[in-house]
Amino acid sequence: MKFVFSLGGLTALNLAIAMAIQWLVLVYIGPGADTDAYFSAQMLTLIPLTIFSDILIRVLVPLLIGLAGENLTANVKSLLLQSFFAFAVIAAMLSLSAYLWVPLLSPGLSKQALDLAIEMAEVMSATLVFGGLTTVLT
Repeated sequence: MKFVFSLGGLTALNLAIAMAIQWLVLVYIGPGADTDAYFSAQMLTLIPLTIFSDILIRVLVPLLIGLAGENLTANVKSLLLQSFFAFAVIAAMLSLSAYLWVPLLSPGLSKQALDLAIEMAEVMSATLVFGGLTTVLT
């Protein structure tokens, strides 16, 4: 039971940090082309993360409920490792192809904002790995 509360606390902390980051971006950068570039760059990782997280949750919950207690830890560790490599490959592919995807996801940006969004998307693609692992753990 203690494990459930610690996972719930980590999830709540994750949500609070995500909200604080969005608020800080708006406060320190302010509305404008740079903020548009930031949110456009986020879309490159948020769309696949949302899709894959939904699929993983719908598959993992029934799968893990049927496992015995002694095998659960080993299976979760194996699943975490496999998920890490899968999300790392997807993140690398998104990072390498960001120059193709960002203009499709945000067609209204200026050339300067688009270049900034592409640079940020290449860096932010690593967050796909951590977001995916958070999905597997929760």
